[in-house]
Amino acid sequence: MLRVQGNERFYTYMVDNQAIVAPGSVDAIRALTQAESEAKASIVRTDAAMGIGKLPR
Repeated sequence: MLRVQGNERFYTYMVDNQAIVAPGSVDAIRALTQAESEAKASIVRTDAAMGIGKLPR
């Protein structure tokens, strides 16, 4: 959403709520099923699989 008011511009970027909780849900499932014993390792795997933290080229 973009809005201009006088000499000010306002930009709002909205992210679907499911996009925010999906990585945490994957990590929770790994923990519950004991597929990964270390939280940090699970987060690294999830981030790599979902392309989280990578800048677009």
